[in-house]
Amino acid sequence: MNQIPIFHHLPKCGGTSVLKLLADWFKLIPDYRQGWATNHPARLNLDALTPEHCLCGHFELDGFHLDQRYPGLLENPRFWAFSFIRDPLEVKISLFRYEMKNNIGNKARTIEKHLSNRKNYLAGVLGVGQDDFKTLLDKYAFIGVLEKSDISVEILAWLLGKNKTALPWENKTFDGGKRSQDALPKHLIEQFEAENELDYAIYNYAIDRLNALKDAYQQRHAESRMSS
Repeated sequence: MNQIPIFHHLPKCGGTSVLKLLADWFKLIPDYRQGWATNHPARLNLDALTPEHCLCGHFELDGFHLDQRYPGLLENPRFWAFSFIRDPLEVKISLFRYEMKNNIGNKARTIEKHLSNRKNYLAGVLGVGQDDFKTLLDKYAFIGVLEKSDISVEILAWLLGKNKTALPWENKTFDGGKRSQDALPKHLIEQFEAENELDYAIYNYAIDRLNALKDAYQQRHAESRMSS
């Protein structure tokens, strides 16, 4: 592949594990803010990047979203943007654990209060609304789904021309199968789903896109086996 990969590392979506995988394939070029500060380092010189590099960052704050920090990048055929996403409720539970562990915010807050704050968190970090989320997501060459990590990584390797491998799990709270939300009461889950419809629309659209790629991937492999 002659394009330059850009990994949009959505927070709490398995990105740490994905980065470990990408480090075996590319020279990673990080573009993250320092801790929880709102200031970012200077913009990187995109002209200096080659297909051997992989730019990666959260791009989660308003004014610093990927298409704001690097205007035109998502439309530029020189770059190959991709990301991974996760079940919205699992994202918020993971974020709760992270903030509690690192003494961020109110330590005494409960999971119930946490889930009722920052509604549609994924939409916020992407900087999209109901009317434009599909337009933005369609600018990404690939969006993996953490709950479908095996096929996601397999397709990603295929698209990038890399050897097929498994995702090296870095976050012990998720191993590819267990769901933290299974321990929550049903009414809390239903309330969260009702209050975060946009996040679920984004997540389900990403699943639809992945399934379409899966069909193309499996068809290509079937044709390859028949011709060999």
